[in-house]
Amino acid sequence: KRRKKLEETAYANALQSDLAIRVISDGVIVCNSAGHILLINPAAVRLSGWQTGDALGLEVSSVIHLLDEQNQEFVWDMKSMKEPIARNDLRIKGAKLTPVEMNIIPCDITKIPDYKIISGRTGGLSQDNFIITLRDIALEMKSEEARMDFISTASHEMRTPVATIDGYLDLALNPNTAGIDERARGFLEKAKEASKHLGRLFADLLDVTKIDDQRQELRYEKIDVNKFLGSAVEALRGLAELKGLTIQFANDENRVNPIYYIMADARVLSEIVSNLIENAVKYTEKGGITVKVGSNDGFVTISVKDTGIGIGPEYISHIFQKFYRADNRDTREIGGTGLGLYIVKNSVENMHGKVWVESEAGKGSEFFVSLPRVK
Repeated sequence: KRRKKLEETAYANALQSDLAIRVISDGVIVCNSAGHILLINPAAVRLSGWQTGDALGLEVSSVIHLLDEQNQEFVWDMKSMKEPIARNDLRIKGAKLTPVEMNIIPCDITKIPDYKIISGRTGGLSQDNFIITLRDIALEMKSEEARMDFISTASHEMRTPVATIDGYLDLALNPNTAGIDERARGFLEKAKEASKHLGRLFADLLDVTKIDDQRQELRYEKIDVNKFLGSAVEALRGLAELKGLTIQFANDENRVNPIYYIMADARVLSEIVSNLIENAVKYTEKGGITVKVGSNDGFVTISVKDTGIGIGPEYISHIFQKFYRADNRDTREIGGTGLGLYIVKNSVENMHGKVWVESEAGKGSEFFVSLPRVK
């Protein structure tokens, strides 16, 4: 009686699961290690253009045709697949090309609860099976594209009036073009500071939309890293000294230094280095900033070290995320958009490099950018 009750319960659960798989909007396919389809739900049928009865028993490669962004066909290889696969850059060839998010999950059917009870009713499921899910992301991509276009257009259009405001504030603060008292000067200087912050925000938003939309254009050229960093440090020396901080490029002028060359986009590299130095200045109240360069395993590594507030271990894994800012007493009083490090990370990776940070709360931070070295 107990076994019969367990069988009835397991069978009822199986029916409920089958119903759920049939009505969900995501495509679901189950196939064995040979790639033969054991189950295909109506959503997957619609995406593939096949009929349920026609697809069962066939190899998944003959039913589901996927193309990547370069129009190369996705290769189904179930026998060598040991880990889950997740892709969102594929399009399925059915009645039309549909962008999809695909997941392939290897699973051992014998580990499912009540396997022995329901194994006779599972339609040929063996021990090694693969669950494939396909989600139509066409509407999602269209919505995201519209959102990115709006941000990009708005950011671009806003830069002109901000630049105009900046220009008039400069004229008002120039004693040769306007006469104002000290109180008014103080007000205008605060307005100038806010205008610069707004201009930076729009520039960051524009950079982010280009990165997210994979429209960041890179113009590679050979760069002498020592010379480049020396100029970058000098350009930002005034910003550091305004806060009473020291800033140095730790390059020993009294000896022959290694010459480091990289192929990079000079404008993008300048934004990366400036972002890191400006961040170091922003989060440092006393002490200074040191910029260094070195080489290891065919890469040139640029580092920016500060003596600032540092970053706690709970924040380090998140700081390169978009709009992320560590939420503590020290950072709440410091302005920022949370876009700078996101732009740094993606710009560095687009130039085939990597970025990371070493830090400890209260003991400063050191950011590293590593890019391929050329002779």
